[in-house]
Amino acid sequence: MLTPAIGGIWKSLPKHVAASDSPRWVAQLMRVLRICEILHCRLPSEIICFYCMKILVSFFALASVLPAFGQKEHFPSIKWKERETDHFMLRSFHTDHDPARKLAKRVWKEMSEIIPSLVTDFEKKEFRTPGGADPSKGEQFKYTVYLVADGNTFHEVVQADAKRNNWSIDQVNLTKQVGNYADPHNRFMVICKTDALSSGRGDEQDKSAIFVHIAGSNFLKGQARTGKQPFWMGAGIGYYLEHLVFKKCRVLYLDFDKYYASEDGKAETVKGGTLGPQNAWPPVIRKLCKKDKRVSLQGVMETKITMLTPNESGYIFALTHFMVSNEERLVKYQAFVAAVRDGEEATKELLLESFGYDDDEEFEKEWYDFLESSKFK
Repeated sequence: MLTPAIGGIWKSLPKHVAASDSPRWVAQLMRVLRICEILHCRLPSEIICFYCMKILVSFFALASVLPAFGQKEHFPSIKWKERETDHFMLRSFHTDHDPARKLAKRVWKEMSEIIPSLVTDFEKKEFRTPGGADPSKGEQFKYTVYLVADGNTFHEVVQADAKRNNWSIDQVNLTKQVGNYADPHNRFMVICKTDALSSGRGDEQDKSAIFVHIAGSNFLKGQARTGKQPFWMGAGIGYYLEHLVFKKCRVLYLDFDKYYASEDGKAETVKGGTLGPQNAWPPVIRKLCKKDKRVSLQGVMETKITMLTPNESGYIFALTHFMVSNEERLVKYQAFVAAVRDGEEATKELLLESFGYDDDEEFEKEWYDFLESSKFK
């Protein structure tokens, strides 16, 4: 039995250690405290703290870098290699933690400036899933990134999520083809760094843009609580974050080259460039806008992923860029996001009200003027 003096140490432990249900770490701590107990019996009281604290400081140093036990392992059958940043839990299997390790700080910096309420959710323990659950059990929330290096492991992860989320066979097959996905409860993403349709490991591919795009989209979706944000909002912030980090938008929801080869695609192009992953989008969108090849505000907000075109993709990005293009607009964008978080539907009427416009025409005039200006870059 521990004496009151040593037993009281338990209450001062780092919270995630004291509350841990990990038998290994609890047993290890009990052994440390037992050593302190023995010293307490053998040494004069004025020496107790010195010797006990030398032992405990070593343990606390280790405890401070232990994984936060509130960060649930969503796929516990796989032995993940873990690495933490201030706001991300990175888990990899048979690969390293890049690109997430290299880009985590930049992604957080940009997104927390656009949406300051992320700080409250992550650091003040207020993150909740669409169903209202606290996935971190009272600990600081950290967004988890799962990185795998072979198709077999990715398929195992997909099947686990399909079972608990009741995915259809079509959704499962599409996810396997794409090779990445975001958790519908906004807690994590999964990226296969090789060909997800191959059973072997193969050559790893650059997944930097996918990490950035999904993080931006899922962070914003997590703000909605209800998960009812329309496609254009998540895709728009994903594209905008890609643009901030890479000056390019490389995550495409359709085959741009194949579309441009069609008759509809040829009619949407302008001389001097097409949208794609190789070049920055603002110069191309500026030319589209000046040539009156425009997508209306209503058109952007009604865009469906199944009916998407390259130009609609560009204007989804352009709308988000415009809404956060200066401090005044950014504050209004934050108010719009907050209203959706509070249960409002992300309608055109709510957007116009949030930004202080009377109608589409007034909004579009300023929007298109911005797109044709040198400020859009």
